[in-house]
This record gives sequence, structure tokens and C-alpha cells, in this order.
Amino acid sequence: MSGTKKYDAALAWARGLHVQGAPLDFPEPAEYAQLAAEKADIDVADYDPDVNLFHDLPEEYELAYLTVRLERLKEKIRREKGLEIGRG
Repeated sequence: MSGTKKYDAALAWARGLHVQGAPLDFPEPAEYAQLAAEKADIDVADYDPDVNLFHDLPEEYELAYLTVRLERLKEKIRREKGLEIGRG
């Protein structure tokens, strides 16, 4: 999946999401799933995030979510603790 046009587009979109005051400045999972459903042109009226947050989303949006959260967590650890996580 990594390196595909769909994943690259989903990743760029997810990296652009910022929620002031949220942990890691990133939407909570339910909010992200709702935004991603809208972005993926899934009928939001029929979308039920309580069933399974990522169930009906295209795989690239789930992977983008996990990637961006990990990137931001690594940056937070680097900034607050001075530790480099997973470089190389």
C-alpha cells in the first residue's frame, strides 16, 4: 500500500489535519473516521462509526491515520524527551 497514489493522497490529507487542543494535535479516532468517510465520498448519513471505526473506509485512510499518529507521537517524544524513535 505504501507508495501508491491513493495512499500518498490519503497520507497528505491526514498530515494536513490539525485539531487544536487534541492529543498530538490530531483528531480522535471517531472524528477522523467521520472526516475520512466524507473525504472518501462515503455516504456519511449511512456511516456508523460505532460499528467499526475503519470498517467501511478505504484501507489507505486507516493506514494514513496510523502513520500520522505515529509520526506525531515520535515528534512529541523527540521534542519533550530528546529521544529519537525509529530513525534509520
